[in-house]
Parts: sequence; structure tokens; C-alpha cells
Amino acid sequence: MKSSQDSQTITLFSKPEAGKVEQTITSTESGRVKFQGSYWPAQFYYPDSHLSANPEEVVTIVGRQGITLLVVPKGSPLPGEFSSNAPIQSDKDDLRSAEWSQRLSSRLSVLLKLKRSDDGDRYLFQA
Repeated sequence: MKSSQDSQTITLFSKPEAGKVEQTITSTESGRVKFQGSYWPAQFYYPDSHLSANPEEVVTIVGRQGITLLVVPKGSPLPGEFSSNAPIQSDKDDLRSAEWSQRLSSRLSVLLKLKRSDDGDRYLFQA
């Protein structure tokens, strides 16, 4: 059986990840986040922060204490234990970026197939 001290131990993850708030988190109240397809109790890593995270907002998950995930609001500084404080992207951001890259690539290939007409007034598509 685990001691109560085990549930008080803070474990930081090897890299911060994004989660979505399902139940409001404040500096005084724990909430709930969706992370890796499951719902978890969550609280702020910095308990003295006077912020709140509302449902549908993205937060950065930095670790856990027992089964409670420790989070910081997206865009807030990460704990000093992380070597890089670069902004964390969510899976949704990655998908959006991939979609835009694909759209840009297809439009660029169309532009490369355009040829200016002899009179210079219009472009002709060349197959």
C-alpha cells in the first residue's frame, strides 16, 4: 500500500504537453482536463497564480501529483526544470499547420504551371 507521502510527490513530465480544460481551474479550486483521450483532475502548478482556466481553453500539462495533473495556462512561463520555454503546440495546432502546408503546396504547384500569355494580359494554364 502506498503512503500518503507518495500522493504528495510532484513528478514533472519529460516534456510539457497540451490538454483541454473540461471543468474550470482556479488558484483555489481543482478542475478537470482532457489529456491523451482521458479526463483527469487538474490544478495549477503555481498554486499562488491568480488566474483561471475555463472550459475549452488549452493548458500546458507539466507534471502530476498523485493522479492530479499539474498545469499552467497556455503561454505562461514553464517551470524552470524544462530546458526550453518554447510555446507548446496542441495536436489541433499541428493539424492546422499541416493542412495549411498542404494547401499552400497545392496552390504553389498550380501557380508554377501558369504561363503568361503572349499579350501579357492574362495567364494560361499549361498541362
